[in-house]
Amino acid sequence: MTTGRLRVLVAEDNPEILTLLGELLEIERCEVALCSDGASALTRITQEPFDLILSDISMPGVSGLEILDRSSAMTSGIPVVLISGQVDLDTALFALRHGAFDCLLKPFRLDDIRDLVRRVQGLHGLAENGAGERVAKQVGGNGHRPQEILIRKSRALQVIARSGKVFGETHDLGLLMGAILEMAMRGVGAEQGALLIASETKDRLRVASIRGFHDTVRSGDEVGSANELWRLAGLPSEVTPSVIPLTVKGRQIGGMALANRHSEGSFSMADHEMLDIVAQQASIALENLSLYATVESTVFEGMRALAAMLDAKDPYTEGHSLRVAWFAVQICQKMELGNEVEDLVRYAGAMHDIGKIGIPDAILRKEGRLTPEEYERMKEHPVVGWKILAPFSFLQEEAIAVRHHHEWMNGGGYPDGLKGEEAPLPARILSVADAYDAMTTARPYRMPRSHEATIEELRRYAGPQFDPELVDAFASLSPRDLRAPDTGPNHT
Repeated sequence: MTTGRLRVLVAEDNPEILTLLGELLEIERCEVALCSDGASALTRITQEPFDLILSDISMPGVSGLEILDRSSAMTSGIPVVLISGQVDLDTALFALRHGAFDCLLKPFRLDDIRDLVRRVQGLHGLAENGAGERVAKQVGGNGHRPQEILIRKSRALQVIARSGKVFGETHDLGLLMGAILEMAMRGVGAEQGALLIASETKDRLRVASIRGFHDTVRSGDEVGSANELWRLAGLPSEVTPSVIPLTVKGRQIGGMALANRHSEGSFSMADHEMLDIVAQQASIALENLSLYATVESTVFEGMRALAAMLDAKDPYTEGHSLRVAWFAVQICQKMELGNEVEDLVRYAGAMHDIGKIGIPDAILRKEGRLTPEEYERMKEHPVVGWKILAPFSFLQEEAIAVRHHHEWMNGGGYPDGLKGEEAPLPARILSVADAYDAMTTARPYRMPRSHEATIEELRRYAGPQFDPELVDAFASLSPRDLRAPDTGPNHT
């Protein structure tokens, strides 16, 4: 190390994180070599001497653990630090046992990088106040790299590391809009922010998400521009918002407008670079969500068609499957189980009786009670439904819920005699919803029960047949809550 500067190799497949990490290391007076994959990193290690190797654990092709293993045979005493968004205890112990100098967890803080550089400088015999003083003079003396820029670079690295995961896991449009805005505001320390989407009204923008405006402007309001939004909010005229465009499929659909109430200055170049990256990731997430919504709509319409086909076989249960789906969703919402469970029971409810397609019409349409033999045949429908759905990889959880929606808490149900929570929660939810609709719907051999009488019957069998917690949640819903739209004429 003749120059007194650490030579650092960084291997990271995320280009934004790779670039920013390189900049942070350069701020610390390191000479940095950047590699976007593990294979090229191994090649550089054989060609050049390095004082420190930083490598992401999870990369396509050659992983960080492979770099650790193979570089240890090429180098002697060169610290290798593994970086990742998620490092569990087993991975960390494995890495350390195989010679890793340390494991860094994303998102990084500026202090994490600075501390790492100081520790490695110590390993190489640099005085703590040697290179460190030169860094202070470089940063503070000429004004080109003020401390504020360092802080914002570190913040940007944290935001970018989080945003991909957050955006990729959010399938609700409203939640996604809020997540995009929160991420951008946190990244630049903005006090006010709004996500604006092109309105159906010509030359207008709809406020899709908003923060820091109190009640002066709300989501759903429309404005002509970001500047008009600021005027409506009563913010100082000298404050000009920064607007970062959002683009889906090559078409600008809106933008993020950000500003600080008490600051006349605009955001820094580093801020704009980070916001551009967040906007790119957000645009991809919005486009993916659009595709997801299209597929979801197509799948659900297919389910409605299957339910209608089943209704055609048994006119006395017209609308039954969609009502069960509706009731199941109301239970989920009452218990605040989240969108994922709601979607699951909505789809599984629409298909829960699809197996009855394999039941003879003579049994399905019989006006009297079924014989024991006929009842045994009817009990086959959950397994038949499961067999129909199981081949579809995207309907695995729905298939399991369909198979088990006739299980009892005491193990007396069918087809597998599962007890208690052995039956999955969505199946237990469908069991309550299915029973309620069956009892409140007219049949040729009996009149429908009232809402009150049906709730009393559900409570009577809470424990042996139904999950008591689910029955309590369902019983707290009013008949108005349970009034499903467009479900057919036989429901009271």
